[in-house]
Amino acid sequence: MDSLLLAVAAEEAGVRLNPDLLGTNTLNILVVLGLVIYYGRGFLGRILQERQQSIVQAVTQAETAQREATAALAIAQEKFSQAQVQAEQIRQEGRLKADQIREAILSQAAQEAERIGLQAQRSIEVEQEQAVAAIRQRLTELTLAYVTTQLQQRLTPELHARLIDEGIARLGGEQ
Repeated sequence: MDSLLLAVAAEEAGVRLNPDLLGTNTLNILVVLGLVIYYGRGFLGRILQERQQSIVQAVTQAETAQREATAALAIAQEKFSQAQVQAEQIRQEGRLKADQIREAILSQAAQEAERIGLQAQRSIEVEQEQAVAAIRQRLTELTLAYVTTQLQQRLTPELHARLIDEGIARLGGEQ
């Protein structure tokens, strides 16, 4: 900075110190600025151009990524919609299958109940027939016992001989 404060004068005395600091600084700044612009224009221009290209490239990549993300989002939304439709179809098929199975089970249960009812009815009828047959058998036994008792009490030897003779006569007449 000291060198900026010195001004070279083309006078006889040579180099001397310029006491006008404001004028010297302004002149020095303009000279340095001119040199920076003249020599640094290419360097700064190249740096700015590279920066601009990197910004343009970053914006282009961001736009490409946005387009790809938008396309991927649209595809994902379409797949999601299809998945929802398919899930609803599966739910409906499941409900339909459940209804069919329920109806089949109810039908099978009704048939089983009817079969059990018919089997019970047949069992009742068989038991009723067995009971009627047992009653008939017992009634026949009781009737025979009663008739035997009555015959033994009322059958005299003369009546017995006459019945035997009548039975033999009938048998002989049938031949």
